[in-house]
Amino acid sequence: MEHHIGQSPSRAQGMNRTMRGILAGLVSLFAATEASSARRVSLPPAGEIKTVEIVLTGAERREFVVDARAGQIMAVALVADGEARFRILPPGSTTQSLPGGAVESAMEVAASGDHVVRVYLTGRDRARGYRVPVIVSLSLM
Repeated sequence: MEHHIGQSPSRAQGMNRTMRGILAGLVSLFAATEASSARRVSLPPAGEIKTVEIVLTGAERREFVVDARAGQIMAVALVADGEARFRILPPGSTTQSLPGGAVESAMEVAASGDHVVRVYLTGRDRARGYRVPVIVSLSLM
């Protein structure tokens, strides 16, 4: 048992319990933040565009969840003051993306369900931790 000069063993134990509680709380807060990084977006009626303004810094990424039905056309476009790109992840996938991944794409949805549009920085903007404003446009037809 660790004992600090001028402190009784019971006080040192109490401080250790307090520190463990604080650390556990911080870990829980971080996990909750990571888990809530995806944002569900409700798209307007067919053919209309939903626009979202975000700011990305360095390796940060944002994810938008879009509920799409097989046969619909999903269109995504980015306008950024830097090197921003996106990927579209099909239902159930966390890494395997569908074709696309530039700054603009339209594709027919093959499977119904939640598709994730992952927006991120590349190149110098990512490597140097630059802060980049991005406008994300989403639509289903």
